[in-house]
Amino acid sequence: KCVHPTVCSTYYLFIFATTPVLNEYSSWGTTTTDSKYVQSSFNRTQAPVWPADKHISLEEAFHFAACAKRIGKMASLQKRMYESGMATIDAESGTMRTNGGSPLLGVWKAMGCCDGMCGSAMGMAVRGGFDVTVAWLCTTLTYGGQTVVEALEHRIGASSNGSAVDAARALSAPKEPVIAADFDTRPPGYADQESDSVVHPKPIPEVVETLKEILDQHKDDAGLQQVKHEIAFCIGTLEYVVARLSSAQQVESNWRSKHMDPNTGIGSFLNLHCGHNNAFSEDERKELQSLLQKAMSA
Repeated sequence: KCVHPTVCSTYYLFIFATTPVLNEYSSWGTTTTDSKYVQSSFNRTQAPVWPADKHISLEEAFHFAACAKRIGKMASLQKRMYESGMATIDAESGTMRTNGGSPLLGVWKAMGCCDGMCGSAMGMAVRGGFDVTVAWLCTTLTYGGQTVVEALEHRIGASSNGSAVDAARALSAPKEPVIAADFDTRPPGYADQESDSVVHPKPIPEVVETLKEILDQHKDDAGLQQVKHEIAFCIGTLEYVVARLSSAQQVESNWRSKHMDPNTGIGSFLNLHCGHNNAFSEDERKELQSLLQKAMSA
């Protein structure tokens, strides 16, 4: 859809104006927690924790974006140094592995493929800038829970694939607890489709587990030590996302939104895969038709 230029420019002006100045230093390779040039008003070095923190503050969201950006930049720098021959492989210290990779590159590869459950991976958002990364985090928290609920319904057999609404599904939200598999949007047999150049977005719980494994296996790696805080903050924030979307309170709320409860104001989320030269799939067409019918009858 076209957006009026004035509206668009005003929106981005607001976003950039609210970006914490300290986060700009991640573009220069400076740590997000230490700068001799800027004194930040954001002093919280710990990621939000559910249920103590019901919301993520604007400062926390932008700090997450800055941490992710710095990890990506440092990983890219390390990769370029290796490819140009400036970096040497030290098998004992683990700074560079013999296959040309490094622990930091493994961290960024996992984070870049992290699935926000709303049609975009984290790496694409980080590439777009702070505002896009914050939007990625917000949409994951706001609408990603509906994707989790949909997977939960499929798992317990309460989904009706857009035809006749199941009676149990229409009456109340699922009572079964959310598990890690409910965050996985990859199709069956996805492993056979993947290669070095084709990778499906990875579910958030799997990304968190991968990051923790890399940190545990390479505790003394110099590259990881440079972004130790950034990785820890990103892990904590992603754990917050999982805990929040897995809570019974959020499952109930997201279930109501997904099924067009008139008492909720968020609305139902439908992740369409159509686009340029790519029409609606048959299932998407049926689901969209069902949502429109519900909206008109509400």
